[in-house]
Amino acid sequence: MSEPTSEPIRESEAPPPQLPIAGQPFWTYGDLAFAILIYGALSVVATLTTRSLPGGLLLGQLLSYGVWFALLAGFFRLKYGQPFWSSLGWHRSGRGAAVGVQLGVALMALAIAVGQLAHLPDVETPLRTLLNDPKMVPLTAVAVAGIGPLAEELFFRGLAQPLLTRSFGAVGGILLTAVPFGLLHAEQLKNSWPNVALIVVAGVAFGAVRYKLDSVFASTVMHATYNGLLLTGYLMGKNLLHG
Repeated sequence: MSEPTSEPIRESEAPPPQLPIAGQPFWTYGDLAFAILIYGALSVVATLTTRSLPGGLLLGQLLSYGVWFALLAGFFRLKYGQPFWSSLGWHRSGRGAAVGVQLGVALMALAIAVGQLAHLPDVETPLRTLLNDPKMVPLTAVAVAGIGPLAEELFFRGLAQPLLTRSFGAVGGILLTAVPFGLLHAEQLKNSWPNVALIVVAGVAFGAVRYKLDSVFASTVMHATYNGLLLTGYLMGKNLLHG
């Protein structure tokens, strides 16, 4: 009688990688810190290479944004095998655009009312100085009402807010994103804290739209509309927030 043969014992196969949960960030706080470090390095290099050009600091910032997000898109693909734009909540839609424009106008109306009632200090910012040079108006307009809002929303509401919301809840995530967003503008606002506080409030509004609609596209349209109205008012000779 032949002895029964046993199947060779196979090593257990590694479990398949977990797929990202829809609507949840799959990146980490380490990735967020890496993104900040990369932007800091790019910003220094861009500043050193463009500062001698007309509007060089602004041009360098815009170039830094472009290279930064190209690198982050490659990072998302290499580390996680995931697309960059849709992962950060960039979902284009007619509804998102319409809501973004409407809320951007509403936020500007609120900011004008607050500015008039609180008598916000009128600060001569570097961007306003650039706008006094007609040759710099096109580049400044692209930065203020286009690339700037896009970059800020992708980072703050796209990359940072989902992590903070997961850790601290919706309200905590929105607030903890809005505060550093406001502080980022403190230097250009000459540390005028009433003006910085208004930026924080705007950040809360952008964050709420991003959370409610699950769309960084909508918050970007809202941000661009708000900035665009400020820019238009200034070019027409009227500072909307200060009368």
